[in-house]
Amino acid sequence: MITHVDKILKIDHILLHLRFIRVSAKIQHEMQVETIREEKRNFIFKAYIGTEHNFFPLTEDNKQNYDIFNWDKVADDWLKWLKTELR
Repeated sequence: MITHVDKILKIDHILLHLRFIRVSAKIQHEMQVETIREEKRNFIFKAYIGTEHNFFPLTEDNKQNYDIFNWDKVADDWLKWLKTELR
C-alpha cells in the first residue's frame, strides 16, 4: 500500500516546515525516520516547536498567542532555502 509518506519521498527537493503539535507529530516523526532510512539527502526539516498550524506560539493553556507573528520568520527560512537550492 502506498502511503502519503511514500509519495512525498519521491519529491526531488523539499523543505518541510514542521510544527510539532500533538495531532501531527506522528506523521512528522515518520517522515524524518523514513528519509533517514531511505538515505534521502534532498529533505530539510525545519521545526517550529511550540507553534500551531499558522506558526503562532501556544500559551501554557494551549491557546494561540496572536501577538507573536512568525510568518516572516517562516518566509525568510523558505527564501534562504530557495536561494540555496537555486545555486
